[in-house]
Amino acid sequence: MDKELTSAGAEDKYFTATVDSPSQCKRTLRLEVTEEAYQKEKSKIVEKLRKNAKVPGFRKGKVPADYIRKNYDNEVHADAVQNLLEKAYRDAVTSESLFPLADPKFEKLDVRDGGGFSVEAHIEVKPDIEISGYKGVSVRADLKKVDDAQVAGTLQSLREQLASYHTVDRPAEIGDQMVIDFAPYLESGELDEKARQKEYTVALGGENLLPEFRTGLVGMKAGEEKEIRVEYPRDFPDKKLSNMTKTFHVTAKEVKEELLPELDDAFAKNVAPDAESLEALKDRIREDLQKEEDSRYKHEIQEKIIDSLIEKNPFEVPDVMVENYLASLVDEDQRRRPQVESEEKRQKEIVELFHESAVRTVKKFVIMESVVRQEDLGVTDEEFEERIKSLAEGTGRPVEDVEKMFHDPQHRRRLASEIIDQKVLNFLRENADIGAA
Repeated sequence: MDKELTSAGAEDKYFTATVDSPSQCKRTLRLEVTEEAYQKEKSKIVEKLRKNAKVPGFRKGKVPADYIRKNYDNEVHADAVQNLLEKAYRDAVTSESLFPLADPKFEKLDVRDGGGFSVEAHIEVKPDIEISGYKGVSVRADLKKVDDAQVAGTLQSLREQLASYHTVDRPAEIGDQMVIDFAPYLESGELDEKARQKEYTVALGGENLLPEFRTGLVGMKAGEEKEIRVEYPRDFPDKKLSNMTKTFHVTAKEVKEELLPELDDAFAKNVAPDAESLEALKDRIREDLQKEEDSRYKHEIQEKIIDSLIEKNPFEVPDVMVENYLASLVDEDQRRRPQVESEEKRQKEIVELFHESAVRTVKKFVIMESVVRQEDLGVTDEEFEERIKSLAEGTGRPVEDVEKMFHDPQHRRRLASEIIDQKVLNFLRENADIGAA
């Protein structure tokens, strides 16, 4: 397509634009700016410099235009091209109804002798696609019923969380807690007293305890001393210790046995004060577990629908959307973990590991957005108010306080987006052919 565009409010055309679409997500804008527009822009810049420049021998605002043209020609030229390039790009994007996902990449700038110039602006846009076959998608998944064993497992976990420990006079066993003093040996063979830990509590069943340390502690009684040799793995979080071997001198101070509470009505009251009995607690646990299973089943169905639509509707995704998603994963990873020896290597690993997932996430977003547009789905005032009430109930805050939060336009748009996302997923699920696996 080839269009001649005019600057807003001006009669004279100052540039032409041609748009090419080398792929679903890429656009190339070829801009031609006229010599007349270039000369006018130069004149404006010269006049501005003339009024503001401080030049010895001239009063402010009285510097001759010829002096500016002679001594600042390169700067005036560069500013004129830059100003017109940015203005023409903005006007072309608006006229062509383009919605770039990131800043353009300008290439092939060619300035003519008279001052007019041409340039290419390369941008990425969301693919403009129509999704087909999103009604009646066939998916198979099983909704499981919570059984007694799962309820019993949850009760056991709750007992372990509320367990107490009492001191025993016997050798330590897996599942016990121990109170120990320990210190590592230096290369000189002396104990490193600066690194000594006293009255340190360690759980022999803990997942984070190094295997050699666990093996060495099991069988010790209070008052016994022992040397334990530990080989740290290559992937140990503390890089200073990774792939090292250290020997520790350990003194057992106490051995404590786990004491689980009895499964009775008193236990139920301790877990949930409003539970009238152990049976009532079991019913509540079963209900909560079933809700979790229902949610898992619901999620499995909607993801299988999305996978089916991705397969049936092949399309490209913008590189910048994938890159932005991966960048958010890298940022989140940095917030959640301690610093590593090579941040660059870690970031590269994350990008490689999650690239395929990032592409799928972007495709899911594009598909959902397309279905919203094709089905003309929106958010009603009633749906918005209902979500606010739900948030208020979930947080225990007054509805009025929650409503105030969403007076902010950005917060309101984010909530509306969440409602739309859930609405389109519900639509896809309700219109799918769902059966048992």
